[in-house]
Amino acid sequence: LWSGAPGAATAVGALTGVLMMPFTALGVLLPLSLIGQGLLIDLVLWRAAKPSPVRLAAAAVAAAALIGVCSLPVISPEILTPTLIVMVLVARIGSMIAFTALATFLARSLVRRGVRPIPRHRVPVNE
Repeated sequence: LWSGAPGAATAVGALTGVLMMPFTALGVLLPLSLIGQGLLIDLVLWRAAKPSPVRLAAAAVAAAALIGVCSLPVISPEILTPTLIVMVLVARIGSMIAFTALATFLARSLVRRGVRPIPRHRVPVNE
């Protein structure tokens, strides 16, 4: 959100997944799911110079639904019920919206404090 760079969410997902892979039982599945989340976020926010709150919420819901579905196979089949599935998805969506709000707050705080992202378009200099 801060940089506005295309593909930033996918890059963050890939880096986070690779760094966390040795420390989780999911192994190689973790980077794949985080890259998938990042891709969904990047696709929803694609071509939005400054994403609206509705678009950010849509990106959060899409990514949360994906990670919620990806987490279902690791839940024991004996306890997997429709209620649990709904609870997992609601928890994932709620947490993703909260983290999106936090990311928006942090990005705005950086800009307010003078930390500006690199401009995307170069302005020609008159010689």
